[in-house]
Amino acid sequence: MEEEKLSEEERLKDVARRFVKTLGLLHYCLAKEVVDTFGKEGEEAVKRALRKYGTARGEAIRKAVESKGEELSIENLGKNYDIPLGLIHERKVVKVSEKNKLWREVYGCPLAKVVSELGGEKIGLLYCEQDEALVKGYNPAMRFDRKRNVLEGHECCETIWELV
Repeated sequence: MEEEKLSEEERLKDVARRFVKTLGLLHYCLAKEVVDTFGKEGEEAVKRALRKYGTARGEAIRKAVESKGEELSIENLGKNYDIPLGLIHERKVVKVSEKNKLWREVYGCPLAKVVSELGGEKIGLLYCEQDEALVKGYNPAMRFDRKRNVLEGHECCETIWELV
């Protein structure tokens, strides 16, 4: 009996999800060690590092968009994003999608699953520090608002990105 072959999209989703799980484990191990060793000062250091990481990611995406002569829009942030979010999450519900606003719910974050399985929701939340920094690094005129986060016990992560 032959094994059923995965479609190319299913294969890419599997690879992307496994990679993000590995990133989640790396984040958990590093951040937990720093926090366990240095307490509140360590936690603040991890937050600062993740904000720098987010800013650097956002700036790199901005450079990619600008090199194409395109505007720093929400749509172009999505088109040039450096992690294949459409592949890693189980599903996404878009509540508002307009030129200057994206409001969505995201379900099934592999990174959140890894840290939750380790009982590290608080450590996982430190990773989320990079989200707003990424948006600001991409375009300082954008606003990022997180309404809900699975690592705080919600069923999904709900975010609003708005060009103001």
